[in-house]
Amino acid sequence: MKQNHVYSHSAVMQSYAYNDQRTKLHDEALSNMGFELLHSDEKNVVYKNSNGNIQWGIAGSESYSDYYTGAKLFISSSPSDDFQKYSKNIEKIYKQLREENPEGRIFVAAHSLGGALAKTLLQKYPDDEYIRVDGFNSAPSAVSHKDKRYFSYTSSFDPVSMLEDKQVFPD
Repeated sequence: MKQNHVYSHSAVMQSYAYNDQRTKLHDEALSNMGFELLHSDEKNVVYKNSNGNIQWGIAGSESYSDYYTGAKLFISSSPSDDFQKYSKNIEKIYKQLREENPEGRIFVAAHSLGGALAKTLLQKYPDDEYIRVDGFNSAPSAVSHKDKRYFSYTSSFDPVSMLEDKQVFPD
């Protein structure tokens, strides 16, 4: 995949995945710039730009249940029920996007727990060369930095980032 992705788009999409960071004004501004809102739920926001590229933001932990879900990634060899539920939703969105855009580029920006979910998606679809994940302080998962479709952005002060290379779910 060509590296023509702009980091700032990724950071914006990642922040818009959090419902309290995205407003009607943001949606209207993005619409005026040629972005079409395709999907929005409690953890995801998906836009299609005028070039046909998909911009997908996946939020991280927002509730105590989410924090438990993230913590379980560190202490258990199997994901929690919530992780499984979120993962199924991510896969459902992905399949719908692929059905509508079989060879379109999908740029995913994901934070923390959302990063672990996005990396799980990469693991499930290793042959999709048109997807790229920018992980911001992502929780660990079986996908490491070795996957050329995954790019990690970390903060040296974020404890989750320090554990990102840990493989949680063995192959």
